[in-house]
Amino acid sequence: MSNKMNAILSHISPGDVIAFSGNGLDAKIIRWFTRSLYSHVAIVLETEYLNKQRKDILIAESTAYTVLPDFQEQKRLKGVQVHWLSNWLDIYKTCGQAWWFPLQKKLSYDRIAQMQSWLWHLNDRHTPYAFCKSIGSWLAQNKYFNAETKDKLPSASAGFFCSELVAEALQIAGMIDPKLNPAAHTPKDLMNIECFQEPMLILP
Repeated sequence: MSNKMNAILSHISPGDVIAFSGNGLDAKIIRWFTRSLYSHVAIVLETEYLNKQRKDILIAESTAYTVLPDFQEQKRLKGVQVHWLSNWLDIYKTCGQAWWFPLQKKLSYDRIAQMQSWLWHLNDRHTPYAFCKSIGSWLAQNKYFNAETKDKLPSASAGFFCSELVAEALQIAGMIDPKLNPAAHTPKDLMNIECFQEPMLILP
């Protein structure tokens, strides 16, 4: 990893968001339906772990991709996963871009702990990827959740899609309105919420 990239990563904090833009067909379809530059988002989970004797960043995400084995069990799982950010950046070097969205206000220790505990719990539980809800969100149909509240309708899935997971994690961290419905937010909607500083392109 370059010195420039290491310098950027040293400023990333838990709760910050990493947005990706892939060049694969599925990513292009997501961007087209959502009229967005971004096809996927993940949230920074931990910044103090060592990856092969060097500091790295763990991100939490919900994805249907099984390219990388999950951090904890080293299994390829669809749904809530934890990965080294550096591994995803290595992959996206050949097939896309990535941005760092720092939070406007750094999280307190207690808020970080609450968010991390929730995300690790979902990961331990092998929480599935919510295909139906993601499609509903992308098409702005929102038929699995009430758009105005967090009340689940009877047909709601127990899983999460990428921006839904990140939005709910930010609610737990106290950064966005608790009344906001995470399942009604695409990556574009999420990144337009006014809790972030200007994004930095970390992978052109």
